[in-house]
Amino acid sequence: MTQFVLNKLKLNYRIQGKGLRLLFIPGTASDLRQKQHIFQSPLVEHFEVLSFDPRGIGLSTSPDERITMLDYAN
Repeated sequence: MTQFVLNKLKLNYRIQGKGLRLLFIPGTASDLRQKQHIFQSPLVEHFEVLSFDPRGIGLSTSPDERITMLDYAN
């Protein structure tokens, strides 16, 4: 796993597989540390899959105490 850092925000992400890049946007309660995640699916055999921990979840941080849907979208 890798982290992208911008100011006080750290976004944890992972890229695996080969082929066209597929962005997998996880659900709110999901993070890359869980045993069952997208990288255990057959998709990584056909695509380069990119997924991440949303802001304030898993190993990603959030400089904001209260995260809104607009923060997630940004």
